[in-house]
Amino acid sequence: MTVEVYSNPGGIIAATVVTQVIALLAVGLRFYSRRCKRQQFIVSDWLIILALIIGAGLASIEIYGVHKEAFAYPIGATFAMDVLMERFDILKQLQLALIILGVAGTGFVKLSVCFLYWHLFSRVVFRRFLAVWIGIVALWMVGAIIGGLTQCGTHLYAVLGAPEDYFTYCKASVPIGYAVMASDVLTDFVTLIIPIPVVMSLSLDRRTKILTLLTFMVGSLSVGCSIAKTYIYVIQATGQSTEDAILTTTGLSLWNLLEVQIGILAACGPTLRQVLSQAIHPTTSSIKSLLSRLSGGSSTGTRTSNSENQCYNYNKDELPSFVKIPEGTSLEALHSPGVMRVAKVRGGGNGRGDMSLETVDSRVSGTSTSSRDDRDDGAFYEMKDVSGGNGQTGVVKVTRKFDVRSTGDSMV
Repeated sequence: MTVEVYSNPGGIIAATVVTQVIALLAVGLRFYSRRCKRQQFIVSDWLIILALIIGAGLASIEIYGVHKEAFAYPIGATFAMDVLMERFDILKQLQLALIILGVAGTGFVKLSVCFLYWHLFSRVVFRRFLAVWIGIVALWMVGAIIGGLTQCGTHLYAVLGAPEDYFTYCKASVPIGYAVMASDVLTDFVTLIIPIPVVMSLSLDRRTKILTLLTFMVGSLSVGCSIAKTYIYVIQATGQSTEDAILTTTGLSLWNLLEVQIGILAACGPTLRQVLSQAIHPTTSSIKSLLSRLSGGSSTGTRTSNSENQCYNYNKDELPSFVKIPEGTSLEALHSPGVMRVAKVRGGGNGRGDMSLETVDSRVSGTSTSSRDDRDDGAFYEMKDVSGGNGQTGVVKVTRKFDVRSTGDSMV
């Protein structure tokens, strides 16, 4: 990215606002998804809230810095020496805040992603490694913050003091900066690739594995931001940069902000798939219907009730591949009052086996059990045993569906 980009105040503010809105929407949809599916909130959810708050703080600093001309305005834009020194004083204060908040923000994003992995994958060996890695990330975050605050030793005032005080007492600032930047990229990268061996070992078809990995790999964009930030810091610290010092710092602050905000989006990605697909599906259906009418055709689709569009209800596409809907059975019939959706099971026991969908009187009762559909890419179904079981022909009620690919429920 050229220096001209960093000298565009309007562009810097626009990028800051857009990324903050996107991060806010991602977290909001994540919590909506949890509430809609009646799931309990987990540690990962609360950690991403902390990251969002810190991201908002970074966005506020970015906008304030542009407003005070500490960011995005070249040194040559000011000719009065007293005004220029005031700009530098503000820049030093904002730079320290960016270091602390940037480390905390990226740290909480990484921890949120790790706890999401913990919730998704329950393999013992994987969780042992993950427990160690969570500890390492937590120690990195705390250590990097302490390093930023103590870069001048016991002379804390030197960080914000006169330049001669800074160069006298803060000689450790550059080595500490190298260590923080390098370890940030390393922890980003390791956190990103953690789920790859687990996903590749699952009994899924190749297409599903690729799509699942792509969902996790959105985090590579955040890793890219971290690399860009590190590159700018290194060329500045080694004296290789010939660019304006204020614009270089603007570049550091911008990539620092983007790393946190894109990391938030990536951390929410695995939990948003089903919500987004349900939001997009009605829109595409309406467009197809409109195009059909404009072309002179007639719409053959059946208008469904609002309850069918809710994430807690079913449609034909949500049912597993081994559930067969009887010919002539409509979704309206499956949602009729006094009727419950059931699945007839042949073989397998405990809800497993070949299934066909039927409707029975809702007064039928049974004993709760649960089943996993190993042939439906990680989908689980909670069922109610009505008759049969233990390998015999029986009927079970499909009471709830949850999908580890989009909701964060445990996969074994």
